[in-house]
Amino acid sequence: MGKPTIEGTVFRRVELYCGEGNSNKDYIIIMTGVQGGYKVYSVHGPHGRANNGKVQTPSPVSLLSASTLVDDLVREKTQVKNYRLISDERPNSKANAAANALPSKTPASARRKMARASVAANSLSEANRGLLRLIF
Repeated sequence: MGKPTIEGTVFRRVELYCGEGNSNKDYIIIMTGVQGGYKVYSVHGPHGRANNGKVQTPSPVSLLSASTLVDDLVREKTQVKNYRLISDERPNSKANAAANALPSKTPASARRKMARASVAANSLSEANRGLLRLIF
């Protein structure tokens, strides 16, 4: 099983790492926007050389389905298989788009801060958390 060809615009990229025992592995989950919906891919292998992978969604799915699949994969890897979350990037999310739309004289640090702006999950209702999952 080789590394899959990633198609579309990357909307979310999650990097996980497992260094437990003799392990030294990376697991990367990528969600992309393609014509007709979203696709999810996983890539894994030795740390720094993730060269195996799988297309998790052979045909495009809805944003909600893709986001749920990514969250489920992250949960499985972190809670069952002892991976650590290294990063969860959303390069084409609305928050990053808003931050990148700031005037060019706005310092890069301010743009990054706006893109990272967050709210504690426990301060939101379940309905609002669901809406945020749809957006991001």
